[in-house]
Amino acid sequence: MKYTCAYCKKHSCHKNELDNAPKNCPTKNEYNKLEGILKKYEERENYDIAKASAEIVMFQCVIQLLKLNF
Repeated sequence: MKYTCAYCKKHSCHKNELDNAPKNCPTKNEYNKLEGILKKYEERENYDIAKASAEIVMFQCVIQLLKLNF
């Protein structure tokens, strides 16, 4: 199943209205799987890795903007 969350106009997952979610909504169809994934992020080591990765990406974006004189 292909997810198209980026194109979703309903945002049912944010409004806690999963009955109105699109057919291919991962929050609606795979809630138990997503719940397990979120628990993995709560583990300190995984959280630290995700945070460091996000900081690296943000730093790279800042460098690119500085190169463009923003």
